[in-house]
Amino acid sequence: MSCVSPFWPICLSLFLLFVLIFPTCKAISSLGNETDNLSLLKFKESISDYLHHVLDSWNTSNHFYNWYEVTCDHKHHRVTELWLNGYGLRGSITPHISNLSFVRVIVLDNNMLHGEIPQEFSHLFRLQTLFIGNNTLGGTFSINITSFSELSNLSFGGHNLSDRISMEIGYLHKLKRLHLVKNDFSGQIPMSMWNLSSLTLLPIGENNLKGSMPEEIGFLQKLRIFYISRNKLSGAIPFCPYNLSSLIVLDVEGGNNFARKIPNLGNFHNLSILELDNNSLGSNSSKD
Repeated sequence: MSCVSPFWPICLSLFLLFVLIFPTCKAISSLGNETDNLSLLKFKESISDYLHHVLDSWNTSNHFYNWYEVTCDHKHHRVTELWLNGYGLRGSITPHISNLSFVRVIVLDNNMLHGEIPQEFSHLFRLQTLFIGNNTLGGTFSINITSFSELSNLSFGGHNLSDRISMEIGYLHKLKRLHLVKNDFSGQIPMSMWNLSSLTLLPIGENNLKGSMPEEIGFLQKLRIFYISRNKLSGAIPFCPYNLSSLIVLDVEGGNNFARKIPNLGNFHNLSILELDNNSLGSNSSKD
């Protein structure tokens, strides 16, 4: 009588399947790690100068898990965060950075980066925070932002970007902070922007935006800071029919030509900064 279990063929099959699959998974993970490693080294190659030895640890003798200001996850061992704020980085942003396919946070604020923002950024579909403000980037804002479905923080302030604000901005339903101040954006503010009901910060001042402010701004009921000074906007300030009680800062002064009556501010219980100077605002007369 045989002592071999009748289940041994099944067990053997499962064992062989594990042996075949596990090296494959390991190889895929290794390939992803190598891609991240190469992407970061290519980024360093595009930087000609930096402060505080911030990129000195970025070399082949040191695994990128241990590189300064690089954060990796423990599960996939892939790059998830890149924090390089205010390190005096000189150079351009290489398109290779778009190969960091697991990255969720990129912070490159307050440096001296030049050139254009790579279109390949749109490949980073896991991105939640993208801060590239206060550099010297130029050109047009040509990124396909519809792929950023997880994005909650976006800052391109302090550049020379010459373009219109994309109508596709309305696809970013999770967006909480949108910082486009001090650029050369022109044209009208897209109506889709007023669909971003999660917005809390909206600094879009110091551009060349024109047209009027629609009443749909009242949909942004979580808005806390609204800075739109030094554009070329005109017409009325249509706040009075809506409850924007979360608003703390309202700055529409300088450069604009808002006319007619000052809006009713009775619902703005948290308002602490109000700037309406240098417009053509009239009285609250019912004739207006």
